[in-house]
Amino acid sequence: MVQEGFLLDIIPYSAAIDGLIKTQEVDRALELFPDICSRGYCPDVAAYNILISVLYKAKRVSEDEDILHEMEVKGLVPSVITYNLLCKNGDVDQAMLFLSQNFVEDRKPNVTTYTTLMNGLCNAGRPDDALVLWNEMGREGCSPNNIALMAFIHGLCKCGRPDTALVYLHQMQEKEMEPDTFVYVALMSSFLLILTYPWLLKF
Repeated sequence: MVQEGFLLDIIPYSAAIDGLIKTQEVDRALELFPDICSRGYCPDVAAYNILISVLYKAKRVSEDEDILHEMEVKGLVPSVITYNLLCKNGDVDQAMLFLSQNFVEDRKPNVTTYTTLMNGLCNAGRPDDALVLWNEMGREGCSPNNIALMAFIHGLCKCGRPDTALVYLHQMQEKEMEPDTFVYVALMSSFLLILTYPWLLKF
């Protein structure tokens, strides 16, 4: 069907790639990319996200890096899904590199992107880097919402930093934001793990 020009005229190429991947034909999906370009179609971020996800699952990291480089060369802006995929698969540094490129090209990330990256940094055991990014978000005039603050508190607690997380709980309270029950549970559990019981009285 591809030879007849039928597939790409009727079915979006992202769906074609997705279909090949679902049938475990990753190599054919990779081959389809240059073919698509030669036919005047340009793979979008969604198509690249599909490949990134599958290559990570297949532990084909070197090929994934090639795909990411190709995105950069083509000037494609990573979506929140791209950042999430990178962070989930432990490639936080690549996600941060994309973020820095956005600033160079005067494309400011939104609060969802920042939240995804800070969560990724905390999951990677890098709370200090997450704090740096939090401060950068403030300098860029991007205000954290309720979800961002709760996610950050959770992340800091995972890293054994409940004292720092408590500061952000107080920020939520000052802004009249309502933390959910899980935030309090995360804080109490984290304090108990580091055996600082007196801090529990601060709630």
